[in-house]
Amino acid sequence: MNTANFFAICYGDIFDYPLTKKELSFWSINNKTNPGIRFNKIEINRCIINIGGYYCIKGREKIIQLRNTRNKIALKKINTAKRVAMIISGLPFVQFVGITGALSMKNSDANDDIDLLIISQKNRIWTTRVFAVLVTEMLRIRRRPMDKKIKNKICLNMFLGENNLTTPRAKRNLYTAHEVLQVFPLVNKNSSYKKFISANVWAGGYLPVAFKAINKNINPAGARKKYNNVLIMILNFFADLLDMFLYGAQLLYMKPRKTNETVEKNRIFFHPKNPENQIIYEFNKRLNTNVRP
Repeated sequence: MNTANFFAICYGDIFDYPLTKKELSFWSINNKTNPGIRFNKIEINRCIINIGGYYCIKGREKIIQLRNTRNKIALKKINTAKRVAMIISGLPFVQFVGITGALSMKNSDANDDIDLLIISQKNRIWTTRVFAVLVTEMLRIRRRPMDKKIKNKICLNMFLGENNLTTPRAKRNLYTAHEVLQVFPLVNKNSSYKKFISANVWAGGYLPVAFKAINKNINPAGARKKYNNVLIMILNFFADLLDMFLYGAQLLYMKPRKTNETVEKNRIFFHPKNPENQIIYEFNKRLNTNVRP
């Protein structure tokens, strides 16, 4: 086992997620991301165990059964997400719907909600959000900010405009790279998923095998039809105005409640408690405590 595989096991351990042999290769982490750490194969193999085809850190064997349990739970949640995604895909301006977070890795608990990423047409993100909120509210499946019971509720916490798919430079790290590449696509119009992955080529610096495989195997989607007549131009003009109005109105509504969320014209991330720093800390902690050079 090489260093890149060991890094993948340590990262998965943060989420109680042991890896199969195939996943070890797929999710292998570029060891250049931790240039100060050097391990040899003997040191690595000493702290890794393989049980039933799953690799994990010695002493953490219990997470193997936990993964199998969560996988069964996740499959049911994914079916729910698919049904909701098909409804959302019928809304105006929606280009892509995908699952994010633990569920995208089939690693969610029974009481977890369902996190969705929605990509809209350019300058339609706030109109799209309004439609999506209304639909999920009518279906009584939307997770609201103050909800305590969130089991199987739809969390509309990530929206991107198709003209703003690249992760900001300040947010580019191992955690974000994993989140980008583990998105589970449900609806893909106009090759939006391909555009999303291609716009985040930087993620390949952290997860080179995963990026290359995903980028290569994405099925192309039909191109959007282009209309140039005057009526369409007029409708687009008023649609732009509507989105600007809804942007301002929702921003005003959110202002007294806003904490650390990202709220921009073509990017919305409703993550008041971003875990990326804690995840990176836990990752480095596992590297340093499980193998001592």
